[in-house]
Amino acid sequence: MSARASVYLFAASVAVAGCAGKSQPPQPPPPTQATDNAVMLAPNRGTSLRVSDLNQPPHRPLLPPRLNRSGNVLWGMYKVCVGTDGMVSRVATILPPPDNDVNAQWIGAMNTWRYNPHVVDGVAVPFCHPVRIEVRAD
Repeated sequence: MSARASVYLFAASVAVAGCAGKSQPPQPPPPTQATDNAVMLAPNRGTSLRVSDLNQPPHRPLLPPRLNRSGNVLWGMYKVCVGTDGMVSRVATILPPPDNDVNAQWIGAMNTWRYNPHVVDGVAVPFCHPVRIEVRAD
């Protein structure tokens, strides 16, 4: 009952505002969750900040036994939002896989993912990034 998990990402634009000329670095704020004001990162940037190993439980998206048949492939697209502490604060489904149980398991797995902070002008800021998950049965 093993399934290989490959995470593929789709394109998104980067919206980061910079600020120069500060004499002292700002003090880091307490951790905040990603909100609608979070920076939207390009897929490759968001993925590069992820520190969780997707080949290890509980981070690995899986197929349930009833769908784990050779040649079976399921995929979904998500928006993963991360707080300043590197913890996933929200996962929104953009295009779900065709099975509700799979969607729930994948969201649960994504909620365990951990990230390095995204830093702008020396301060960690919440961010979101798009993720495409595709799982193929062996």
